[in-house]
Amino acid sequence: MHTMNKKDINGVRKLIGRILRGIIREQKYKNRRGKKGAVDEMAIYRIVEIGEDVLREKCSEVPKITPNIHKLLDNMAETMYAAKGVGLAAPQVGVSKKVVTVDVGEGLIELINPVIISREGKDTDIEACLSVPGLAGDVTRAKKVVLQALDRDGELIEYEAEGFVARAFQHELDHLSGILFIDVADKVYKNN
Repeated sequence: MHTMNKKDINGVRKLIGRILRGIIREQKYKNRRGKKGAVDEMAIYRIVEIGEDVLREKCSEVPKITPNIHKLLDNMAETMYAAKGVGLAAPQVGVSKKVVTVDVGEGLIELINPVIISREGKDTDIEACLSVPGLAGDVTRAKKVVLQALDRDGELIEYEAEGFVARAFQHELDHLSGILFIDVADKVYKNN
């Protein structure tokens, strides 16, 4: 019989908390979309493509979370889903702010002023980008990351991510520093 120590129990609590926060966040997003008039307020942005200056800028931090930041998050999520993407950074919609949305199929994650505080291991896999149409590349990234950010309510959140989620976080955070996947790819090729 396996007994759980304090570290195991805290790990389970964190995991349950993260899952519940994700479910609540996704439900809040669905509720906002379902309110009368809410769809009218939401917009699908034009995705900025390689060659436009905003993709090469270092983004500024969000000093205060305002209704405009909430609207940006909502519209970025709507744009990401419409484009069938798994992540979107604010510069990809022409806004040079540290704001990111990610959904790799496990629920919407909204990040404001995100920072990776630790990286572990290495993994090489294929990446593509909504802002770099027609190209893909083999990119080596950390296998596991720990990230801190603010959520839409201004609460500090922390994610421990591995695999595809970790890759999506790193890809999107690169955008906030003006870096595209083609800048860090081991190999770039046409993606049909």
